[in-house]
Amino acid sequence: MKQTILALSLAAVALTSMAQSSTEYIPVLSNTPVINQQSYTVQRPVCNVVTEPVYQTQPIYQQYRNPDQSAPVVGTILGAVVGAMIPGGSQALNVVVGAGAGYMLGEGSRNTNIYVGQQTGIVGYRNFQNCYTTSETLYRDVIIGYTVTYKYNGIIKTVTLPQNPGQFIRIVTSTSIQY
Repeated sequence: MKQTILALSLAAVALTSMAQSSTEYIPVLSNTPVINQQSYTVQRPVCNVVTEPVYQTQPIYQQYRNPDQSAPVVGTILGAVVGAMIPGGSQALNVVVGAGAGYMLGEGSRNTNIYVGQQTGIVGYRNFQNCYTTSETLYRDVIIGYTVTYKYNGIIKTVTLPQNPGQFIRIVTSTSIQY
């Protein structure tokens, strides 16, 4: 049994010694990057100045004029009486001024403002900044490999490699003899 194992081991060593490999450096004829377009998203803030109206609610009054004529008459009489009571100066002038003032007060009391509702309207404008985020898709070219053309044993071959080989490409060949 030991002799069989020894014989098989020697045969394996002999077969391995029959295999040969060689490395050659072949000039590159052309080297072109393989480009893939990739997309990516960019978040960008966008701000705008917005102008908006400012509203205010105000009451609405309607002027009402009382048709009664008694208020100016009573005002004139009371004004003349009060004017006559003022001491000093011209008694007649005091009565006339008092009567005129009484008439104006009586006439003014005939005008009354009556609340009839409310109204909302624009009283001005204000500016404010409105900001939000927007997404934008951009594209970029990414080199994912290199298409390399070379001539080996008179035959032009093309291969795609993951990285740039430079001016030469390394070719490893192996030959083995099998029985």
